Amino acid sequence: MKTLLAAVVYAFYFIRLFLFVKNKENLKVKKLNNLWHRLFFLTIDVIGFSFLNFQLAGFVRYDLPLWSSWLNWAGATLFMAGLFFSAWSRFHLGANWDTAGTGGIKNNHQLITTGPFRISRNPIYLGTFSLFLGFEMALGSFFIFLAIPLFLLIIWEAKREEKLLENFFGEEFRRYKKHSPFFFPWFTA
Repeated sequence: MKTLLAAVVYAFYFIRLFLFVKNKENLKVKKLNNLWHRLFFLTIDVIGFSFLNFQLAGFVRYDLPLWSSWLNWAGATLFMAGLFFSAWSRFHLGANWDTAGTGGIKNNHQLITTGPFRISRNPIYLGTFSLFLGFEMALGSFFIFLAIPLFLLIIWEAKREEKLLENFFGEEFRRYKKHSPFFFPWFTA
């Protein structure tokens, strides 16, 4: 199980790096987050990647009592689904995608409302949250409880990004909000 999780974690970060480098020439932005915001999210990214690796290496491990093996496999399935959904969303965004916290409105920015963005206005965050939750479930780790502050951070950042998009796209974004849920079909925030 750990080998599978490790391979997928590295694939996830490789995809992110690949897309970032691939889209580097498109990073000319009209409005960019401030330096502290970008550093905050870079720090979270580095800590998150390190934390996942420490858990996989066995340096950080707190097992939940009475954790069943079927929950491990359910977690692995959720992990893989989150990875797929997040990666699909990033590929679908194309040149509009940038790493969390770095973002902004790019030159020739388009509002993407198809593919995974029809299912959720924030499919990358939904996939990343599912990935983390599934990872902790697959390991049967006590750190599954970190999903709560992660979820709150994701909501905060997604709302901030939506405000930026609404200011730029105006009525087009407001129409999109009416037809696509914030996170899940039953979670409107």
